[in-house]
Amino acid sequence: MKVCIQPLRELGRDTPVVLEFLRKSLEKLFGDCEVLEVAELPAHAYNPARDQYNSTAILESLKPELECDVVLGVVEADLYAGNLNFVFGEAELLGRRAVISLARLRSEFYGLPLIAIY
Repeated sequence: MKVCIQPLRELGRDTPVVLEFLRKSLEKLFGDCEVLEVAELPAHAYNPARDQYNSTAILESLKPELECDVVLGVVEADLYAGNLNFVFGEAELLGRRAVISLARLRSEFYGLPLIAIY
């Protein structure tokens, strides 16, 4: 199975480290993993009233490449879904697409001192 990691927008100061960690980890589990070129977040997924992105809209915009069995979108943006205040990610049930957010995994999101995640 080939997993493709799709970075969406720039992920921040440690982008290469985060993407490489994900690639190596997923490669151990699934055998083949590739990091794709950075793509833009879909503008229609942004909700200005919430200052968040709708994870379902992002998920639906992810298009698995022909050579990819599964695509994992990785974003730095804060996500929400439905009536939930926030989500860390979302995946299709029995599907080929998933999206995760790093935003709320970072200490600075909560106004705390910077902590390296690697």
